[in-house]
Amino acid sequence: MALAVQVKQVVAVLLADGWHEGIEDFTVDSCEYRDGDRLIRAGNHGGLVAVAATWREGAQRLYCPVPSILALRCEDRSGPGSAQ
Repeated sequence: MALAVQVKQVVAVLLADGWHEGIEDFTVDSCEYRDGDRLIRAGNHGGLVAVAATWREGAQRLYCPVPSILALRCEDRSGPGSAQ
């Protein structure tokens, strides 16, 4: 049985430097590194982690290899009449 994390409910991410709170637009996807249109490296090549998470904190967008995430804090953001 897998844990079902609802990415739209993630409000904080715990990394080695502490909690990153007030986050928005959390998502997890495959990872690749680019310079403009040029692919530098894709995940699972040269020891790079294939899956990363990304989110916004204010005006910044952060990217993080999934194994670096120590915990997630979630809250139900749905209210009466809200669609999840």
